[in-house]
Amino acid sequence: MFGGMLSASLLRALRTTVADDVRLPRTLTVHFCAPVKDAPAQIVTAVERMGARVTHTSARLLQDGKPACLASATFAMGRAQGPSYQDDVMPTVTPYEDLEALPVGTPLLPIFTQHFEFRFCGGHAPFSSAAESYVAAWVRPRQPLVLDPFLAAALLDVMPPAFFTRLDAPAGGATVDLTMAFFEPLPRPGATADEPYLTTVRSRWAHGGYAEQLNQLWTRDGVLLGQCRQMVAMLS
Repeated sequence: MFGGMLSASLLRALRTTVADDVRLPRTLTVHFCAPVKDAPAQIVTAVERMGARVTHTSARLLQDGKPACLASATFAMGRAQGPSYQDDVMPTVTPYEDLEALPVGTPLLPIFTQHFEFRFCGGHAPFSSAAESYVAAWVRPRQPLVLDPFLAAALLDVMPPAFFTRLDAPAGGATVDLTMAFFEPLPRPGATADEPYLTTVRSRWAHGGYAEQLNQLWTRDGVLLGQCRQMVAMLS
């Protein structure tokens, strides 16, 4: 099951629970406790604490009465004080228009990727025996959608694990847990439904069958929209 879709579903349920458009989603953490089956599931949410500006929430995705996912999210109003900056710079990659989209049903990519258009533009291909765990791609849903927090959650987890670039043959990977941070109010003013976004995935450590990675989501003009830190299990 696509972890990005599960994250988006949990975030949507939590935002519905908060029911306050002024309190924007700021962070989402999801623990994937068990494989989610293609079967009925229930999401149970709770407001753990509501302050003057910040609301802390929790959620459980249940199947067969047992938790398959545990989540927590923070929703908060904006604050006027403090500096404003973005020191991180979008990497230089091949422009979207200069690339061909991967065909639907490309081998070695999970089934859920058929719902997204990929144009790989930097780093290394999966299973290419690279000396670096880094890959970048322009991505957008095949069904045009304006980027909202739920689509952003999906795009932050849509890429293959970064450690795949180090391998010389297909293998598996599964997210143990992830934490997403949303940096911009979404949808952005003037956003269009067909806009591609740059997704970058980099891993700097792997050992004992686990790897960390950082996923980032960028606009074409270099605005960092959010990031996702993950711990990924390596599967044979």
